Amino acid sequence: MVYGLPAIHTLWVGNELGPLEFLCIGSWLRQGHDVCVHSYSNFPLPKGAVALDASALCPKEAVFRNRKGSFAPFSDVYRALILKSYPCIWLDADVFLLKPFDFLDPNVLVKEGDDESARFNNSVMRLASDHPILDEILDRWRRPWKAVPWQNPRKAWPVITMSLTSLGPYARHLPWGALGADAIEHCIRKNGFDGTVLGQDRSLTSYRTNLFAPTSNPDQYLGPEIVYVHLYRSQVRVDLSSPAQGSIYARLWDLR
Repeated sequence: MVYGLPAIHTLWVGNELGPLEFLCIGSWLRQGHDVCVHSYSNFPLPKGAVALDASALCPKEAVFRNRKGSFAPFSDVYRALILKSYPCIWLDADVFLLKPFDFLDPNVLVKEGDDESARFNNSVMRLASDHPILDEILDRWRRPWKAVPWQNPRKAWPVITMSLTSLGPYARHLPWGALGADAIEHCIRKNGFDGTVLGQDRSLTSYRTNLFAPTSNPDQYLGPEIVYVHLYRSQVRVDLSSPAQGSIYARLWDLR
């Protein structure tokens, strides 16, 4: 670890990391961060990363998938539990660091998207343990009715119907983002934000370009202002173990 850099924590629910996750977690270690990977099973990690038993913060019986089969909403909750328990940074396991996360502010959030639709994203979070955003996320988890998007009937109706048939409501019924970006933005509208916000100009995502397709000059996208690349693994439909030559993803492999 480089003295003064905060530790990075993440969660992986599964039996093993994939090549993209190995690549990204390795980038955190190379930047000098201590790295802790929370999980409910044992599997190999990049050398230097520390495994932590996720059941210490949340029992395995409480793990849930949403109606599309994704663990992402549970991960939205678990990162709040981590930040409540550890003075650290949360990073999604598909975030590649190009430079150390050396921001001194105890509260740091990011925005991702294009210029017209940028919004808060919880792929990168650093919040004090008593921050109201963490309380908002955990309250929505424990009281799911609070997170139902009543102002949007198209999103609210599926939650209501599933709740009626399963004697809910349960967090697994909630729409994508209800325990993540929606909770963050709700809290900021109510309380403001007493911290640093890294704009979309500080990250490289698929909103700007295809990260997995060949390009004439991958380095032109990896300028000195870019702190991280968010690879959005859940949206990728390519062989992650064989980067396409000339792609930005292949360039990140070269940086290993």
